[in-house]
Amino acid sequence: AMALLPAALMAADFTPSDAASLQAALNTAQRGDRILLTAGVEYAGSFDVAGSRGGAGWITLTTQGFSVPAGVRVSPG
Repeated sequence: AMALLPAALMAADFTPSDAASLQAALNTAQRGDRILLTAGVEYAGSFDVAGSRGGAGWITLTTQGFSVPAGVRVSPG
């Protein structure tokens, strides 16, 4: 018998190292995936998050190595 895994277990993490790989991650990510940005790296440019996505939930962008309390927004330098 084949077991079905919850969507959360099938989610992927992307760790882009520059602007081009960030856009590639945005193009590939599905709902439930996380894009983990490296603290201190500048991702300069305009980024497009277009198209329909499979899965459930959101695509989450977060920073590795830098904590912000829940519900707090940050802005560029």
